[in-house]
Amino acid sequence: MSDSPSSAVDYKPIRDYGVIGDMHTAALVGLDGSIDWYCAPRFDSPSVFAALLDVRKGGKFQLSPTEKFTTKQSYEGDTNVLSTIFESKQAKIKLTDFMPCFMEKGEAKGFQELHRIVDCVEGEAGLQIIFQPRLDYARGNTTLLETAEGCTAKNRGLQVNLASSVKLRVADSDILTNEFRLSKGQRVVFVLKWGKKPAVPASRYETSKKLSKTLSYWKRWVGHVKYQGPFRANVVRSCLVLKLLQYAPTGAMVAAVTTSLPESIGTLRNWDYRYSWIRDNALSVLALSEAGASREALDYARWLINLRRHSKEKLQIMMGIGGEREIPETILDHLEGYRRSSPVRVGNAASKQLQLDVYGILADYVYFLHTLGWTTGQVYENLVRYSADRAMKEWQNPDSGIWEIREPKTFVESTMWCYVALDRASKMARELGYDEDWQRWEPVRKKIKSHILSEGWSEKKKAFAMVFGGEDLDA
Repeated sequence: MSDSPSSAVDYKPIRDYGVIGDMHTAALVGLDGSIDWYCAPRFDSPSVFAALLDVRKGGKFQLSPTEKFTTKQSYEGDTNVLSTIFESKQAKIKLTDFMPCFMEKGEAKGFQELHRIVDCVEGEAGLQIIFQPRLDYARGNTTLLETAEGCTAKNRGLQVNLASSVKLRVADSDILTNEFRLSKGQRVVFVLKWGKKPAVPASRYETSKKLSKTLSYWKRWVGHVKYQGPFRANVVRSCLVLKLLQYAPTGAMVAAVTTSLPESIGTLRNWDYRYSWIRDNALSVLALSEAGASREALDYARWLINLRRHSKEKLQIMMGIGGEREIPETILDHLEGYRRSSPVRVGNAASKQLQLDVYGILADYVYFLHTLGWTTGQVYENLVRYSADRAMKEWQNPDSGIWEIREPKTFVESTMWCYVALDRASKMARELGYDEDWQRWEPVRKKIKSHILSEGWSEKKKAFAMVFGGEDLDA
């Protein structure tokens, strides 16, 4: 690729991407057939392709016609299998992208595979492949080696294999560019496999069989979504995206599949969201439960209980999707950032922040489970009592708030969530017979309420302020 500087217009709008995944990781596929973001083997692993964050250096995997074409993207019904249609005067090409994902022995199995199917639906067309992996966030040199099955990419102990049903020729050590032609009814399959196992022919990956099972899995899962009101299609699609964000081995959910997309172009507020925030996760599984998909809420509760049982330390506001507590934040200054919005960050220093709202959100989430009859002694002792006791102890402390301000303040909203923690916990304590807990929590609940009403209200603005004693309003 050219070494000339990029410009903001070289980057696709975020709306021009579709997302695929297998509840272990995910990839972004552009309208032009280019995978510009993909990390393996987990959501929070180093990237294989990162053109999203540096169009010149990040790497991509593009499949597209050689002629001029129009394009549109859609999902295969109520699934997370993505179709990109290319149309020209000469031909119609369908590109199907998916990651195999289906149940085996009661668990959602991930294969660390990304499948790409190119079908010629009408006419005849020339197509091109640009395969330019840049392993480990494009740090170091990724080298390509031609194999009988396709090619292998390596970088400092990391490896991916690309298998293809058409012969690929590697003419350069760091980028593969080939062309091939398809006529109506012909198909070409590409399979990207993460890991150091020897590559196998594309046919051995059973793409058609895995596609069928993956389609069936997502359609069955959508059967749990009982919502029948207005905009059902939008609700179902939102549920499918939320489910895609779940890390199947633990039940934790990432806040996003990407890192460092700026809140505003050219600003510094670019964060890595490939981790599990208690706030985001609880609200997401509550939304799924409201729509009828309730298993995710239970899976998340089990994960939190497991974390509490195996550690005497308090729950962090965010953790790695495997339960990791240490998430050091570093800057990748060799990448220019989306639309030249630097810095590019991996990790997140917010993991060590105090955000008091998590106690109320956690208690409210468990109270919802309680209203459905899902409360157990372990849930109460490890999550409810924990949340209420922390709120009772810390409600007067400055914190970073939901905006993750790095200079703590006494936010009214944070204190309100401490009230919620004690309110929900007090209700559960009375209903479940934990009278001693109720007697400890109820007076503090009333005290917090009185404090918010008297000190958090701005008479000048006739509204609650952002911080106690202030006049600025919250969002």
